[in-house]
Amino acid sequence: MASGEDHQYEDLDNPSVKTGQGQSQANTESNTNTTATAMTTGQDQTGQGQSQTNTESSTNTTAIVLASGHGQTGQGQSQANTESNTSTTATVMASGHDQAGQGQPRANTESNTNTTAIVMASDNQTGQGQSQANTESNTNTTATVMTTGHDQTGQGQSQANTEINTNTTATVMASRHYQTGQGQSQANTESNTTPKATVMASGDDQTGQGQSQAVTESLDVGNLLYGTGQIVSQINSVYKTGTVMTSGQDQTGQGQS
Repeated sequence: MASGEDHQYEDLDNPSVKTGQGQSQANTESNTNTTATAMTTGQDQTGQGQSQTNTESSTNTTAIVLASGHGQTGQGQSQANTESNTSTTATVMASGHDQAGQGQPRANTESNTNTTAIVMASDNQTGQGQSQANTESNTNTTATVMTTGHDQTGQGQSQANTEINTNTTATVMASRHYQTGQGQSQANTESNTTPKATVMASGDDQTGQGQSQAVTESLDVGNLLYGTGQIVSQINSVYKTGTVMTSGQDQTGQGQS
């Protein structure tokens, strides 16, 4: 889809017991008031499931990727890319049970104004689970990554990157139970004015690596607050606002905030 107004592209994939490749992709370039939606819901997916929404050079664009699956053992990828947009909403929601393969919900937003990028992923992920929201060169931008999962045994990564923004809010929330793999929550904010970078991680019986990181550089109006556990922080700017909150029980692995 290129150079259009009020276009809608929907890719709906609702299978059960998928063993092959399932791909849902919506590409939107140079559009105005565009809605691109890719939805994938499946049970017992053992093959590759990919949901991707790409939006470039658009105005008032909404890019949504929804992926909910039970017993996914293959690769599940949900991606929403938005570049050079104004008043853009990029949303990736992935809720799955017993995911044993790769699950990657990602929302990338670059050079946008009034942009919202949201990634949500939850429940029993045993493979690689990556939730990422990247926002660069934006004004009044909100980048949110929310990951809630139970019995995650693989890699769980939640990342929100925001660079060169004004009045930006970057939030990473991760609450997990019985994590035995790697859990990483990261919020990076650089060259911003009055931004907020928040990382919240709460887990029970974490036996793997749990990393929560908030990096904010060249910011105004700042407070630095850290919770308990091991703290690794770098302070290279003036008036930073960086918040890392970690509450966990029976943590036996590495925890970095």
